[in-house]
Amino acid sequence: MVRTWLVAAIAAVVMTAGCSEDEAPPWGGGIPGGKKPPPATSPDSAAMDSGSADGAADGGSTGLDAGADSGVGCSAASPGTITVTGGSINGTLLTGSAPAVTVGVGVLLSGTITVSVARTDSCSTCTFSMITTSNWESPPTAYNCEGAVPSGTTTRVVNISKTAPSQSGDYHLIIAGRLDHSCDEVASASTGTLSWSDGNDIALWGSAAIAEATGNGLACVDWTTASGSVKALVPAAAVRIAVQ
Repeated sequence: MVRTWLVAAIAAVVMTAGCSEDEAPPWGGGIPGGKKPPPATSPDSAAMDSGSADGAADGGSTGLDAGADSGVGCSAASPGTITVTGGSINGTLLTGSAPAVTVGVGVLLSGTITVSVARTDSCSTCTFSMITTSNWESPPTAYNCEGAVPSGTTTRVVNISKTAPSQSGDYHLIIAGRLDHSCDEVASASTGTLSWSDGNDIALWGSAAIAEATGNGLACVDWTTASGSVKALVPAAAVRIAVQ
């Protein structure tokens, strides 16, 4: 009995001595040094965790709420586009991807702008208000309300009757619209309480926003809300007025 116990003990010592520091003894469950194994993470679960973190950093994916200022960072789905498809001002036809008219200082601008408005939302009861504004007049009085545009793709004709600037240069007429906003909210680029002349008004758009609207049918711009200025996608188009 004693001899049997001694033989077993000696065999255990020999087997343990044969294990390196990084190896587990055959009876130890295969965990070197008695450490717990790291939790198993599949590539899919790692990607999901990474995606969740990115989503949190970006404010999360909350979907497009018709009344919300979604499109923060302009990463949301496009709300639609506005494109100039025809018309004429002072006898000059509006053609091409960057329509323009050359006029004299202080002359009366008279004519029409034909636009295609493509709403990509699926809310048939939501109001999409559209305005036309110049960028050489005071923002609160520079715009005309063109009314509501129905869902889907619609052709609208905008009447133009404005006095050209008194100084030469390049100016623009801008047509813009937004879902679930009134005309004055669209023109002032604000939601709720109107915020004029804060730098976000559509009549105050800079060359980059106008170029983006001309090329893409919409622009990523600053929009004023109760909680501050956010980025928003605004369907828009522009016609250049070259005053000489």
